[in-house]
Order: sequence, then structure tokens, then C-alpha cells
Amino acid sequence: TDPKTEAVLELAGDAANILLTGPSGCPAEQSLCSRLMASRSAEPVSILVITISETPSQRLSVLQSYLDAPVERTAVVDVRNYDRATNYDQYEGPVDIRTVSNPGDLRRIGIVASRILSEWDSDPGPTTVCFHSLSDLLALTGDRQRLFRFLHVLRGRVQAADARAHYHLDPTQHDDESVSTFTSLFDTVIDFEEDGSVSLS
Repeated sequence: TDPKTEAVLELAGDAANILLTGPSGCPAEQSLCSRLMASRSAEPVSILVITISETPSQRLSVLQSYLDAPVERTAVVDVRNYDRATNYDQYEGPVDIRTVSNPGDLRRIGIVASRILSEWDSDPGPTTVCFHSLSDLLALTGDRQRLFRFLHVLRGRVQAADARAHYHLDPTQHDDESVSTFTSLFDTVIDFEEDGSVSLS
């Protein structure tokens, strides 16, 4: 990782909720995602992934490829109800898969995520959360205000759990008003480009 990226991640510091904006699917996104999921201490990290359009295996393979840190436990909230018989053995360590069959049921997504965070409350190590992605969920629900209210509650739950979460948003998929609406929710926003350049906004 280049020095500027290191500096940006250091400036992001201990922010509980971080918006990660840039073109989806590029190596820069995957690398930043994994860096934000890593433990900030010597203790193994517990990882919660909320995936909207990709399968759990697709999201976990990104972490397997990029995450260079010990993992205590891994849970995935699968919002598209893919085949639960999928084999997750290729991912190191046990994986707890929980499904939400209706992407429009934001309340259910929040309940399942909150339940996992509560179950991990007594763990000594850090907890990190990846929400992939706001763009996918907005495309499926089409309701910007409902998603805004849902995120407002989820952000508070993450902070109360002393966890760190980052949320993926591809600004090229939305109008300026939508991007501005979601950006306003976060004190810390990391912007990246496909060429790997990174900045705070």
C-alpha cells in the first residue's frame, strides 16, 4: 500500500462508521475493504459481512485473498437468499451464514445484524463490519429515504457495539442528490479511484 493510502487510513483512525466511495469491483476497492476489516490490535478480529447482491462465497473470497490478519469468527448476512448448501470450506475458519430473503425488509436486515453484534459483545477482540453495498440495496429497494433511516439506526448500533463498519457506495450508479444524501450520514468518507488513488472528503 502506498504512503498516501496509509496516511488516509491513519486519519480515518477509530471512526466507527466509514463510507467507502468509488467504482465497484476494482482491486482498489477490495484492498481498502480488507484493510478496514483488519484488526487494529494484536487480538484476532470478528468479521461481520452484510452482502446484498454477491454470494457469501464471493465476498469471503475477497477477504481470503486480501485480508492478512488473524480472524476469530466470521458471520455473513446474506440478503439475496442464495443456496444455503454452498460450500464455504475454502474460507479459513467457521462461517455463520444468516439469510434475509427479502432485500426490501430493511428492519429484518437490521435485526439480524444487531443480533450478531450482541452475541459478540462479550468477545475481547475487535469487531469489524462490511456492508456491500449501499448501491446494491438502493437499486433493489428504490427508496432512498427508507434506506437513509435504516442506516441512521444501524450506524448507532455499530457504535454502541464498539465495532467499526464501512459501507460501500459506487457514486457512478446514482444521481448527485442520492450521493449527497448518504454522504451526509458519515463524518468519515474515503474516496478511491480505479487507479488506486485514495483521499478523505
